[in-house]
Amino acid sequence: KKGDFIRFAKPTTSFDNLLQTGGSFNVLLTLNGSPISLGSNVSYKIKYRDPAPTSDMRFFNEVLTSTITDTLLTWQQNDSAGSVNTWQQTLPQPPYTTLKGYEITSKKLSWINCDFFNDTTQPYTRLNVTLPLNFTNSNTAVYVVYKNKNIIARLRTNIPTKTYYFGRIPIGSEVKLVSISKIGNEFYLGAKEITVQNANLISLNPEQKSIAVINTFLDSL
Repeated sequence: KKGDFIRFAKPTTSFDNLLQTGGSFNVLLTLNGSPISLGSNVSYKIKYRDPAPTSDMRFFNEVLTSTITDTLLTWQQNDSAGSVNTWQQTLPQPPYTTLKGYEITSKKLSWINCDFFNDTTQPYTRLNVTLPLNFTNSNTAVYVVYKNKNIIARLRTNIPTKTYYFGRIPIGSEVKLVSISKIGNEFYLGAKEITVQNANLISLNPEQKSIAVINTFLDSL
């Protein structure tokens, strides 16, 4: 679910580009309780259901990238390490239900994902968000979650202006802004639905919530 990408801090972005995801997995191998790696040119498959699979999906794995101010994890397309195919199967018994989904073939362990790049031909703008001053990059994470697409992006912080931003959001995107914070021993949740039109500053005002309420909210995304 979209909320799980927030729980695990795995936004569906490749560097500064938005990705539409068809699912993500964290794959580990162990032998007698100890981690092991894949042999050379050994691959595995993961087959799972999706009601509306698309042939646009490609294989991505997680990589570490460094910026001037931070070290970040991001998704990178890696056609040499994996592939994604769609499948369809009609059950032989009444009511003869047709199942559909994806099959990922991977030579990579750890975090893998099947995605495709969101349309980059659309006009876009920068999304700018402000929170009260006690919500900072050290205690708060802010995400933008698409309502009608499987896209979850984490906003970066602009420390001099005390704002959060994402550089390229298509104009007209219907999204929900989500912030999760921990200040002391208390947790806070912020949420606002917007249609992105321009680079105007958008305010978000988190409220103190319990972990149970935050989890229920994340499950609803």
